[in-house]
This record gives sequence, C-alpha cells and structure tokens, in this order.
Amino acid sequence: MSEHAVRGVVSDCASATDPGLDPAKQINEDAELVVETPLGLALILCDGMGGHVGGRQASTLAVRIIGDALGGADAAASPEQVLRDGIVTAGRRVYELGDSPDMPARPGSTVVVGVLHERGLSVAHVGDSRLYLLRAGRLYPLTRDHSLVQQLLDSGQLTPEQAKEHPDTNIITRALGMQPSVEVEVREQPVPLALGDVVLLASDGLTDLLRDDELEQVLGLHLATGLEAAAAALIRVANARGGHDNITVQLARVREQGTVMEAAAPAAKSPTAPTLVDGLTTTAQGAPPTVADLSTAVAPDPLERTTQPAFLPAGFGASAPRPPEWPSPEPPPGLVPPPGRALVWLLALAGLLVACLLAAVLGWWLYRLSHGSS
Repeated sequence: MSEHAVRGVVSDCASATDPGLDPAKQINEDAELVVETPLGLALILCDGMGGHVGGRQASTLAVRIIGDALGGADAAASPEQVLRDGIVTAGRRVYELGDSPDMPARPGSTVVVGVLHERGLSVAHVGDSRLYLLRAGRLYPLTRDHSLVQQLLDSGQLTPEQAKEHPDTNIITRALGMQPSVEVEVREQPVPLALGDVVLLASDGLTDLLRDDELEQVLGLHLATGLEAAAAALIRVANARGGHDNITVQLARVREQGTVMEAAAPAAKSPTAPTLVDGLTTTAQGAPPTVADLSTAVAPDPLERTTQPAFLPAGFGASAPRPPEWPSPEPPPGLVPPPGRALVWLLALAGLLVACLLAAVLGWWLYRLSHGSS
C-alpha cells in the first residue's frame, strides 16, 4: 500500500492483478498505473485485446501515453480536457499498432481513469472497465459500460437477469484501437469527495463475475483490514467463480481532503443482521472469510438501497437506467440489436397467415381448373 498527498488530497492506494485461471490467458493483458501528476493523483487501468502479444502491447502503451499526458499537463489545465485529449491520443497510437505486419490481429484496449484532486474526482472511460465510489458502506457506479448488452439494457430489450446470461456479454461498442479516433466518455464535473471515500477501478475479469452488491459486501468485509487485503479478497472471489479472464483492481481511500466535505455517516445496520458472501454467513463483528470460504460461490440477494448521495443523479444506482446527461450511444455500423421476442412471434404469425392464404387461393384455382376442364 502506498500513501500519496497531491493537490490537497491525502490518500492510500493499493493495486492487485492476476491472470485468472484460464490456461489460454496466462499472459496478463491488463495494465495499470498509479501516478502523481500536476492535476492530481491518477489511477489508470487498461484491459488489452487482440491476442497475448497485441493485447499486452495495447494496454501497456495506452497506460503510458495517458500517464504522460497527465504528468506533463499544466497544473491550471482542466483535468477533464487533458483526460479526453490523452485518451484520444492513446487510441490513435493503439490503432497504429495494428498496421505492423508482425501483428496477427488488430489490438485494442479499454481504459478507465480517475484523478483525485481538491475539487473531487474526475472520471473518463472507454469500454467496459469500470470505476465505482464506495461511500458510507454503499457502492455506486460512476461509469456505464460501452457494450452491446448495456445498450440492450438501456433500451429495455433485456432485463438485468437476462443480461447476466446473454451470449454477447464480451462485445464492446467502444475501445481504443477500433478506429483511428475514439469517442471518450468524460464526466462533465468532478464528483465531490468525502473523507473515507474509497475509489475502485476494475477490469471486466472482476465485474463479469461479481455483481455490484457483491463487490460492496466483499469490500465491507475486508476494508477494515486494509486496501491490500480488500483487493486480494476481490481477486480470490473472482477466481473462486471461475477466473475466466485477467483480473485487475485499484483502490484509493481518501484520508484528508483539501475542500473537506463531511464524512458520510455509515448506513445503519443491525449488529446481528447477517450478510452472505459466497456461502459465508457473518455478523457485522464476524471474522473475514478465508480462501476456503470463498471457494464456494453462492450469490447473495441484491442489497436494498434506501439512500442516495447528493452527487449522483436521482435514481442512479447499480440497476438504474442511464441518466439523461448520458444518452445511450448509437450501435456501430453493422451491429443491430436483435428483435424482441414479441416481434419475432408476431412476424412468425403473419408468415403463417400469408402461407395459409396462398394455399387456399392455390387450392381454389386448382379446383376450378379441374372442374372447368371436365
């Protein structure tokens, strides 16, 4: 764990990464960086794609370029603008990697960045790597995946339950390297920070296997032991669920803040109310789960959210629709969402009626033909 004091924010940070359990993915294509910059403390996470060689090169290059952009920025510059420009540059450079004749497939990478400074937390991302804020024991997503499944969720064509089992969960609609230029999603204003806030960045090797409420519970069980213990526990649970991809986690906890908000009061919990994480029942005073406990994967019921921080749009939570200021992106050319089940049945019924009508007309014509000739 490392301590950082940058731009009026004192924070502790920890990172952890693991290749996962898939024998075909033991070359870790994730890359991450925690770096002090003139704009604040930057946490950068990229998840590479395009095979062992290309994916690793893409994520490493993107992290370096974005880190250089933030590190070389003027202290008076807008973090949001520097993030946008730096990520666009990284996308162009990753795209150029694919022009090499030695590259078997065009590489790509997701990216998510958080910058902590005296005005709050600046956030930018492309793809399905995520950033969350844990406040007073509740976890809130501050990014929304750029993926086909998320688009279907936003349009109401899928329910959250259907999304979990959808066969196209790995299809993302934006990534560095897909095209020479990339559309970067940047929060327009920094998210105000409070003492005790914890920022979580994660690649989809974690978030594919743990729901938001499960991330919240694991963090709640382990943060008291330290950020490193919490990061390690998240990776253990993901591997216990199958570990089908590389897993990377970054955590930062605010200890002091230049423009201090009051620390949010912890949500009231009964001292005897049990929680369930991967088959382990524990009270608020219970011991953290062991590796053996985490080896049995039983999903808990979703946590009921009854409070909403003021910095989030009304109704914005783990399963809430995309807020108005974040319109759903249009599907890329050639990628059309499948029709809903009701439409498929309607088309099938219409086809059956047409076929019956044609058969009746043909039968009548044959009948007339045979009787007329006799």
